[in-house]
Amino acid sequence: MAAKAPRRELPGPLQPRLIEAIAGCLQMSIDFDAFLNAMPRPLWTPAMTAWRTLSTNAAMAVTWPSITLHQFEYAPNVLSMLRSTLSLGPHVTFNQSIIHACELAAVVPTIGPAIKALSLAVEDEQLHPGEGQAVADLVRQCSSLRELKIESTVYMEGDPEPELDALLGAVAHPTVRHLELTLFYPNAPRLGTFLSQWLQSAPAKKLCLLRVTFQDGDAFCDGVQANRTLVHLDLHEIEGIDGLRGRRLPSSLRYLVWGATHSGDSATLDNMAHALERTRLKHLRCAFFEEVASRPAAWPMLPHLTSLDTGDGMNVAQMQLLLEALARLASLKELKLANFGFDASTFDVVLPALVIHCPYLTDLDLQGNACDDETIKKLLAVAPQLPRLRHLTASRDQYNVLGYIPELVAAGRHLKSLSMDAPGRRHHGIDAKLKMFRALAKIQDQPFYVGGRTLDTCPRILPDMFLPNTGTVDPTTRCRLAI
Repeated sequence: MAAKAPRRELPGPLQPRLIEAIAGCLQMSIDFDAFLNAMPRPLWTPAMTAWRTLSTNAAMAVTWPSITLHQFEYAPNVLSMLRSTLSLGPHVTFNQSIIHACELAAVVPTIGPAIKALSLAVEDEQLHPGEGQAVADLVRQCSSLRELKIESTVYMEGDPEPELDALLGAVAHPTVRHLELTLFYPNAPRLGTFLSQWLQSAPAKKLCLLRVTFQDGDAFCDGVQANRTLVHLDLHEIEGIDGLRGRRLPSSLRYLVWGATHSGDSATLDNMAHALERTRLKHLRCAFFEEVASRPAAWPMLPHLTSLDTGDGMNVAQMQLLLEALARLASLKELKLANFGFDASTFDVVLPALVIHCPYLTDLDLQGNACDDETIKKLLAVAPQLPRLRHLTASRDQYNVLGYIPELVAAGRHLKSLSMDAPGRRHHGIDAKLKMFRALAKIQDQPFYVGGRTLDTCPRILPDMFLPNTGTVDPTTRCRLAI
């Protein structure tokens, strides 16, 4: 019988590289550290050795797979070790914003391919000549960048600022997925074009814009319509796009915040309804939702909504439009109607509409509408009529809780959390609260445990049966009460 051929061993130099490849595939820090500790030091690659050495450096936080740099200037030997770790595929970020091009220039040539997130702050009224383009060029060298934030902290009027315009060219980065831009400057003429390039070429997932004035709004609107990947769009105080000017939002969009303080003219509302028509939004925050929802073009989108925040303030006519829209929100699970100044008569109309049209509602937030005792009583009575309601938030302007103890208990047995705070009265009403807890304590199998501000303001007056950390209360079987 012929002897078996001896098994071939991997060449020695390949073994450390194989071990490094395995280490780089690990996702949890605890697994990565355990793997390194289990490997003999002779099998460590320079990247693994550098990683372990850098983990003791106080000028950075090293926890696999992340390296968070606390400064921009490092000694040459530290930069060399940072470069050595690149083969492991670390995620490099900074714990502070970058203000000047020289700060980026100190680290990007060494570890640019590993940088995953950047935050740029424009703090000076005048960028130095060439600095805007230099920053944009350095950002582009971060070939694995996933998140980019640019924020200005000054307001400047006048002619377009060429350096700022050049710096904003960084937003057209081909690998960025999350982009956030806060801009007080109204003089960046090419921003819409840069954003359009990003929306059409990068794997864009999330875009947040705050206080931006577009001079080339059509370019931005074209980019939004052409996009196929955007999931989250957050627009606050944006000028120059007029409800997207007849373009459509991408069908991939699931989360939209339209934070304008006013709805604009009828044409803008028509444009918004048209933009929403083919979407399948799940989450919408819009201060003039009811006006957009009254337009037939928006109706196909409404049945898909699961979360709605209508912003602050609503007159009688708008409330009527909202009630009509509720009939089309068949999938709604979360509703926020905060700071509207509802009176008792308004609640008499809104609460029955919720019972009829929103059977899947799980979260109802009415905070900021100071309710009297009678309104609170009606609200608590409605809670069990919403079969899936689990979280209820409201605001009181009185402390006669004893007037609705039966409704409070019935709601508590139905809900997971109940908050009935009194705005601006955090340390008031202690006696009334004590009377309430004494009354609840007499009820067999009372449904509450206490959380939130109530624990901060009156922990010493609470019987043990309401405290979550005494061992006598199982929070998983009770309703969390903040009052």
